[in-house]
Amino acid sequence: LELHNELIRIVDFKSGILKNNASELRIKSLEQCFAGEHSKAFQLMCYAWMAYRTEPATYAQGLELAILPLQQAEGGPRLLEIDQNSLLTVQRLEEFEQVLLQHLRAMVAPDRPFQATSNVRKCTYCDFNRICQRSQED
Repeated sequence: LELHNELIRIVDFKSGILKNNASELRIKSLEQCFAGEHSKAFQLMCYAWMAYRTEPATYAQGLELAILPLQQAEGGPRLLEIDQNSLLTVQRLEEFEQVLLQHLRAMVAPDRPFQATSNVRKCTYCDFNRICQRSQED
């Protein structure tokens, strides 16, 4: 957390680089956070949501979210932009919470059958691949 221009900013320091000049931090809607291609946006939004829920009054003025890739630090932090706006308001945080809850409810719905990913390359680095014993050869 840092205070930048009288606005709280949550900065995630990354040891690597951001591909595509941080395009994954530019989204049109919060729903895009859940699509997979914008996992860093999702991660930042989760940090913001947790901070907001811990101390709502602190974030009443809004906040900014950023990633600072240490191998590209000369460019400074890359801000998350939602619909070309980097100021994250309480309204956006509450909207994120609603979308997050919808996705979580869908994930744990008892009538939803479990379906393993069809992209087994994802299984290579999965922490749970010993449980399902899937590999790229499957």
